Parts: sequence; structure tokens; C-alpha cells
Amino acid sequence: MGLSALNTANTTQGVISLCVATPTGKETTKEFKRVDLYSLDALMQLMNSKAITAGLFLNGYRNSNHLKAMGNVILLDVDDAAKIEDKYNYKVIEDALKDKNISFVSVPSQSGDLNRYKRHIAVILSDRLNHTAKSFKSFVEHFLNDVGIDKTLLDLNATKDRVRHFAPAAINPNFRNYDELSYCYEGNAYQVPKQYHPNQSSDDEFVSIDKDVMIEFSDGMKLPFELCKSIVSIGKKKRVLLPRSR
Repeated sequence: MGLSALNTANTTQGVISLCVATPTGKETTKEFKRVDLYSLDALMQLMNSKAITAGLFLNGYRNSNHLKAMGNVILLDVDDAAKIEDKYNYKVIEDALKDKNISFVSVPSQSGDLNRYKRHIAVILSDRLNHTAKSFKSFVEHFLNDVGIDKTLLDLNATKDRVRHFAPAAINPNFRNYDELSYCYEGNAYQVPKQYHPNQSSDDEFVSIDKDVMIEFSDGMKLPFELCKSIVSIGKKKRVLLPRSR
């Protein structure tokens, strides 16, 4: 089933916003683009075929300096093989989410063919998050405590990393049955407290600006966006009038 067909499936999640890119290996940094999904199945398919990240980046370049907004998912990375009462860590985390009736998608990581305990879990949130480092890290702490997830069960540094991305299992040519090992749980989106919402409610903050966009200054001068970044960074006294989202 194609993504367009999956995206028409019924869901209680509303829009799921995040960014994806064609993977170039385990570390993909460029050409991330926003997608809006309407089903957990669509998200699961993307997690197994594309590099995904919860942030949106200027010109699609994934690093903290280019981060301009967050989507409404939180990514949990589980690498440890330890067990609690005969359950792998990822199962304990999934059970905690199910107990709170929180929607999530769980897929194996690219090394999950040999290490079945290595998982990527995307949790659906009710709202997009504030993209500042302080607010995001505070939300992660709040979320884990509220849901009752032991921080030692996951890679906490990765979970608190705003620009973290998941590489898909598809990049491993020896991993054939990752779709069979993937699943989703459809409950409700986790309710994000208002103090963690974005400062701006407009969707404009989650629209990328392309390199070739021309920026018009208040004095009428027009320059390519890339050059404008340099002008602003060296403190020229010019007022930038950003174009309306296309």
C-alpha cells in the first residue's frame, strides 16, 4: 500500500507533523522536508524507509543552528539489551505508554536484525513543541516522569536532542523483515502542557525557506536568502521583510 493510501486511513491523531529525508546512510543531514500525516500506519511506513526527525530546519539542513520549529512527535531511542521481569526495555516503555493510552509507533532500528531489542519509538503529541533547548529538555523530563518511564531504559541524551533523527531499517541491506517487526498502538495523543507550546501559533514558523528565495529589505533592496543571513549575522542595520509562505 502506498503512502497516499495509508494517509487516508482513519485515525484519531489529527495531523502528525515531522520532517523526512531520503537516507544517505546512518547519518543524514540534508534535504529534510516537512510532511503532514494522518495515520499511524503512514508514520510507520516512513520510519522504515526514510530518515525522520521531529524538527524542521532552515533549508532542510539538520543541525541546531538551522532548527526553526518542532513537530508533534517525540522520538525515543532504545539500545540497551537489559531486561526487567523478562521484558526487554522497549517492551517496558511500550507497556507504560499503553497504560496511559498514548499513541505510538515502534519499529526496529537498522541493527535490529541481529539485536531485536534495539527499537525506535515515536510518540504522538497533541501539539507541536517549543523548539528552544531549555523548553524541549524540560518537556522530555516532564513527559518521562508523567508517563512513568524509567530514564535508564532509553538513550536519554538522544531523546533530549532536538535535532536527533532516526535512520530507517531499510538502510541495512541484510535486514529483510523489518515491516513484520513494526507495529503501532492507537490511543490518544499525549497532551502537551501549555508551557511547552511554541511561542508562535502561526504555521508559518514550520515552513522552510529555500535558498533561492529573494528577501526584500525595507529600503527596497532584494538579495538572495543565503546572502541575507550573512548580512544579518555581521550586524548590518537592515530590516528583513520575510516573504509570505508559498
